[in-house]
Amino acid sequence: MRQKEIGQENQQKAKFLVNALKDRIAAASQQQQQQEQQQQQQLQQEQQQLQQEQHEKRLQQHADTQQETQQQQQQQQRHSQQQQQQEPQQQQEEKEQQQQQQQQQQGDDEDEEMACSP
Repeated sequence: MRQKEIGQENQQKAKFLVNALKDRIAAASQQQQQQEQQQQQQLQQEQQQLQQEQHEKRLQQHADTQQETQQQQQQQQRHSQQQQQQEPQQQQEEKEQQQQQQQQQQGDDEDEEMACSP
């Protein structure tokens, strides 16, 4: 009879230990899941931050490129304006030079005529 009671007690202790182990395993598993979730959340946050930084860099590069393009266009416009301003000046100088040459030629022709006439 006493052995039967001892057997039942041992069985109850064993059940209790098994249940306690199950609880510990479940708690450890839950803790591990929470840690994994936290790590995943942290990784997601880091990934989002990186994506945001990359997006901002792309926007900045785009803005820089636009600004550079605008500056180049402005330089080209200034250069073409300078050329347009210089061209009439060059044309004017060429005209004046041609006029001087024509006047000189006329003067030379007149000198020749005077020299030839008795």
